Amino acid sequence: PSSSEPSLGEGRVADPGVGTQRGSTLLSTNDFDPAEEAEIVRTVLFIVPTLRGGGAERVMVTLLRHLDPTRFRRILAVVDLREAVYREDVPSDVELVDLACTRLRKAIPGLLRLVWRLRPDLVFSTLGSLNLVIAALRPVMPRKTASIGREANTVSEQLKEFPNRALWRLGYRSLYRRFDAVVCQSKYMQQDLVENYGLPIEKTVVIHNPVDLERIRAGLGGIELAGLTPL
Repeated sequence: PSSSEPSLGEGRVADPGVGTQRGSTLLSTNDFDPAEEAEIVRTVLFIVPTLRGGGAERVMVTLLRHLDPTRFRRILAVVDLREAVYREDVPSDVELVDLACTRLRKAIPGLLRLVWRLRPDLVFSTLGSLNLVIAALRPVMPRKTASIGREANTVSEQLKEFPNRALWRLGYRSLYRRFDAVVCQSKYMQQDLVENYGLPIEKTVVIHNPVDLERIRAGLGGIELAGLTPL
């Protein structure tokens, strides 16, 4: 599904949080080693709906590839890992969690259990519907866990395509302010959230999408790209 869809569609529902993977190796959720966490400064839980090839998912995978593993314990939770185009792009030392749900609402119990089990320093989510769920869960998450939402669309434009637009607007107005910060891809996105949804501007930050020049150069056979600086 595209990043503008409000749901993930019908389909299989498995027991959420059954297991995790480090790279391609399946682990039990009980196998998280506290000693590993003690060696790393911060634990960050990234959450995405799928890895099926959308731009928002590519951004998250790029961030995972370039965060310093000696400073961050990186965990990626995916609501539905089926047909995961980007699965092979996830670094082998990233812990991968399949919540195994085809609808976002069915993943909520497993997602909340995962957050409490890991007690991460930061939860970082992307895409509006998932962001709204994380923001709604904020009061029942561990107090020390900060949350950042990355907005992938200009909300006012996106909601024109949605049914029940008034309900969605209410969600954005009442819930997005619960985030510690909201990442916007552009000034226009930031302005839309601030002016139309009452998000305090001090809770927003504009960060343009990253470009993974190493992967681009590899695809071009090592040709140099003038004027661009690697991540």
